[in-house]
Amino acid sequence: MKDFAALFNAVDQTTQTTAKVQALAEFFRTAPDDDKLWTIALFSGRRPKRAVTTKQLRDWAAERADLPLWLLDESYDVVGDLAETLALILPPPVARTDKPLTHWIGVLQQLHAAPLPDRKTAILAAWDALDQTERFLFNKLITGGFRIEVSQKLMTRALAQATGQNEADLAHRLMGDWRADTTTFHALIEAEDPIAAQSRPYPFHLAHQLDQPAEELGDPAEWQAEWKWDGIRGQLIMRGGGAFCLVARRRADDRPVPRIGAHTGFSARWHGAGRGDPNLERDRPPSLCHPATAYRAQNGPQEAAGKRTGYSVGL
Repeated sequence: MKDFAALFNAVDQTTQTTAKVQALAEFFRTAPDDDKLWTIALFSGRRPKRAVTTKQLRDWAAERADLPLWLLDESYDVVGDLAETLALILPPPVARTDKPLTHWIGVLQQLHAAPLPDRKTAILAAWDALDQTERFLFNKLITGGFRIEVSQKLMTRALAQATGQNEADLAHRLMGDWRADTTTFHALIEAEDPIAAQSRPYPFHLAHQLDQPAEELGDPAEWQAEWKWDGIRGQLIMRGGGAFCLVARRRADDRPVPRIGAHTGFSARWHGAGRGDPNLERDRPPSLCHPATAYRAQNGPQEAAGKRTGYSVGL
């Protein structure tokens, strides 16, 4: 946990993007693979499930610190964060240890099946083994409230610097419904994945204001147009004998997409992520168009020609 706590301090105490990326990249170069995997999971919002209530933590911390609950509550009102309040009031650790992040994640996962007295014993033992910053992070993980001011894009950039891989390829690998306790760092980041390459989307081309005369865009025959719909931006990729539906947002989803299937003649499913509901029951049908819209804008007509392997889907 010491290395993860140092990383947290490094990225939390600076507002400079470059410094955050450098700290993350150094961690990804030196940390054990299991810790790197869990750090990627935590920084992308994949947190362990809560095993105890905040009231239980509050009561146990007050008991260990020999403080009345009213004084803890007054302290909480001043600090404004329960995890930090508990880390501040607890007495110094009596059995410091340097167990890695993965060890403490495992402790939390085992609490779900343990009776309440055993949960209390395990958490008190953890508090006795961690320093103040490590306790704060441990408390955040217990409550499911771990947050950090680092976007997934910055984390992916740092991972690309540390591994020498293409940032876009890594971003694609991190899409989908993966879990840190069912995969490995090698399988997620390093292993060859022909399916991932086959389902890699074209760049998502969002609508932007045109700041130049339309005549400067060239021959209209080199362009294809589509309606601009509000909602989730998606792509239907048909490549190499397979079909994949992906959405621009990175949260995993695997819902059936019946209306896209009705337009394309096969049963499609989402293979990406969307925070909101795509609301597939709207009256209007999806807008399907050739990916040349994205390719023409970025790479010119010669790149778009002949690439009838995907569709931009507006839901």
